[in-house]
Amino acid sequence: TYTPAVSGASNIGTGAVYTTVGGKTYTVYVEGDLNGDGELTIDDRCVLGNPNPDFDIDDIDPDSVTDFSIDIDYDNRVVSVTTIGESIITSTDTSNTASQSYYNDLSMKIFTISVTGKFRYSTGSCTTLSASGSFSKPFYSTWASTPTISSGNLSPSVAYARISGTATSGSSSISYSLRLTCNDSGQFGTTT
Repeated sequence: TYTPAVSGASNIGTGAVYTTVGGKTYTVYVEGDLNGDGELTIDDRCVLGNPNPDFDIDDIDPDSVTDFSIDIDYDNRVVSVTTIGESIITSTDTSNTASQSYYNDLSMKIFTISVTGKFRYSTGSCTTLSASGSFSKPFYSTWASTPTISSGNLSPSVAYARISGTATSGSSSISYSLRLTCNDSGQFGTTT
């Protein structure tokens, strides 16, 4: 159970410290306004887990292991800490959905397109893990379409998920496109 931190508290419940080979120590923190002052500062840090873990990886021979990773799922964001030799790569998984509705001359909705992307981002890079999309319409609409879903990178630090296609009704047609982007800071954007 989550209990908000009170004045002077340094953690929520108990703490967890992950110690790597070579004597380096990494601690996982929750991001949020834990002290309730309306600002995200270092005072909002708290330690997760148990201060007396079931195992200690200090017992591993540092000459036999150079790479390892820890994945933690917190509030639908997977935080990964990976060591490769002496470098550390920290990445986070996140997802979002963007939708756009189309209307006729009478301001009645004729169809809606939606695109969902799951992304992995870290400093300097972002990749699309999965992309999906849908074309939906109200019961009275005669518009139809089979959308195309695509994904990729606009640059090494910006990934995207996209839905595109052409909707038709009788002799009328509307081309559509909606792109959901995520950058290396985990911020989302959309373009049509």
